[in-house]
Amino acid sequence: MANVDYDALNRQYYEQFKSGSVQALEAMIELNRPLAMKYANRFFRAAQREYRPSIDREDAEQLALIGLWEAILAWDPERGGLSQLIIWKAKNQLASIFKTNM
Repeated sequence: MANVDYDALNRQYYEQFKSGSVQALEAMIELNRPLAMKYANRFFRAAQREYRPSIDREDAEQLALIGLWEAILAWDPERGGLSQLIIWKAKNQLASIFKTNM
C-alpha cells in the first residue's frame, strides 16, 4: 500500500469541512477511524488485563469515536497535526470508563 500523507489530507478535508462540506467531515472521520480504533482496542486489552470484564469492546470503540469527533471539531491546523489531538481526546474519553466502572 502506498504511503498516505494523512496530514495533508486532513488539512485539505478540514478546509472543505470549514466551508460547509459534510462529505469532507465524513472523509476525515473515515481517514482517522483506524487511529481511534487502535487506541480503543489497546485500551480494551489493557482493561481486560486489569480484570475489568464489565468494560465492553463496543463501548471502548464508541468512546474513541467520540474522541475522534471532538478532536476534529477542536483541531486548529496552525497548532499541529490532528493525530496527536485524536490520541489525546480518545484517551480522555476512554479514561472515563475507569471512572464510571470503579
